[in-house]
Amino acid sequence: MKPYRLIPILISLLLIWLTPITYALDNAPLTLSIGVPAYRYPYSYADNKQQASGILIEVLKGVCERLKATCSFNIGTTDDLLPDLQALKLNAVLILDTFIVPEVDNIQLSRHLCTLKPVFIQNKQDPPRHAITDYKGTRIAVLEGSIYQIYLLDTYSQLARIKPYLFLENAIFDLVYGRVDALLTEDAFMQERIKNTSLWGYHGFTLNYPTPNDLSATAMTLAVRNQDTDLFKQLDKALPTTKDQQPPACSELLKSTTPDKGKH
Repeated sequence: MKPYRLIPILISLLLIWLTPITYALDNAPLTLSIGVPAYRYPYSYADNKQQASGILIEVLKGVCERLKATCSFNIGTTDDLLPDLQALKLNAVLILDTFIVPEVDNIQLSRHLCTLKPVFIQNKQDPPRHAITDYKGTRIAVLEGSIYQIYLLDTYSQLARIKPYLFLENAIFDLVYGRVDALLTEDAFMQERIKNTSLWGYHGFTLNYPTPNDLSATAMTLAVRNQDTDLFKQLDKALPTTKDQQPPACSELLKSTTPDKGKH
């Protein structure tokens, strides 16, 4: 037999030998390293054992279970986690309400893990405020670097003074003692940090739920690198939805999760 006639036979044998390896690689268990924000009770925070906890961590665990993936959670700040994502140290990053621009960070964002419900909180003894003009001359507290801060700067800054805070717990303290007139935050945070505490009955607050049409849509999502299209599709498909195919409200997640009240 001439040597060149052996080439098709050798190629066929090689393909047969490689088939089990290719099958094993295609069916290898999915392992994911997900970056999650710290100090954002009740969404994402470190518990007493310095493990990732919170209502959105439980959502992510459910996503990992549906994907049959082994997931680890790296706790940090969004400013640190996004560079780690691009440096291939992470597969995905949980984005809460930090203001980001996907085109700048070269990321794609999943569907929402939960739906935001913004709420203004003010002291009960103050006049009720509903319209934007009712906040004229007031001081409004908000989380620094959040989409809420951007919204307030765009809509309220000509009428009110916007006061950003690194930690919203400090904003609550200032609200109680009259150093700010209102706090703009999200309903799940309000329920866990105010309504379900002794502050609610002892001090008294009034709530106003605005319906901003221009609030950034980048919140409560998973960020992955632009080139990771297959992973993006897998994660996006595994996210939970309600009966009408919409993400659940963030405050609804509190009903199925018991946050550690000793942490934030």
